[in-house]
Amino acid sequence: MSTEQFPGEVVRRLDYYVYRLIDPRNGQTFYVGKGQGDRVFHHARGVEYDPEDYGPGSTQERIAQIQFAGLSVGHIIHRHGMTEHTALEVEGALMDCYQGLTNKQGGYQNHLRGCRHADEIIADHNAVDFEVDEPLLAFTINHRWQKLGFYDATRGVWHLDIERAEKRRLVLGVVNNIVKGVYQPTKWLPGTPEHFPDYSGPTKNRWGFIGDDATPKDKEKYLGKRIPEEYRKPGVQSSRRYIPREDPAEE
Repeated sequence: MSTEQFPGEVVRRLDYYVYRLIDPRNGQTFYVGKGQGDRVFHHARGVEYDPEDYGPGSTQERIAQIQFAGLSVGHIIHRHGMTEHTALEVEGALMDCYQGLTNKQGGYQNHLRGCRHADEIIADHNAVDFEVDEPLLAFTINHRWQKLGFYDATRGVWHLDIERAEKRRLVLGVVNNIVKGVYQPTKWLPGTPEHFPDYSGPTKNRWGFIGDDATPKDKEKYLGKRIPEEYRKPGVQSSRRYIPREDPAEE
């Protein structure tokens, strides 16, 4: 008989912990999470979830498939006795170690401090600000690019004033304020499933584009360089930035 809850005294000593959910059909870790109390047991049984989170590729779908096969979700407490902040750091680091996770969100600060080659870290820390001398549109793609690639992550779908967007010759895909993609839109399209089959969000004032890689000259000017300081807010990275601003009060 498997354990379904922690004894009270154990709960008091556990504090925050990080756990993994494991598919018994193939031994694959499919979810990494943090919690307190009996969170891991509830999650493994699929008894705590938002019905809207159930869908193709979701954690709940995976749990339901395992249960339909007459099996139980496996789980491991990977580290315990932590503060919440430390648990977030451990969770994020562990998420980088497993491919194909069903987590909806990326690990804490993984886009800033996650697994990267030393050369990438050096290049980003040594990046200089690019010069602003033409209208640009920059999209933050911190979590999107790893699943979609730089181009698809940059091209949409975004909440936009399309008249303003069409005035911008180039669109930049930005990760941690560093330009990772430079594109020249050839056509802007409404953000609907018809044009973007993988998109299922709101469609009002949502747009995306099809376009080409920028010219070598444009790439040399922007690629690998940093968004100028006046367009960076400490601790905040807007998903959409018009550069230069048309209204001094806007982000």
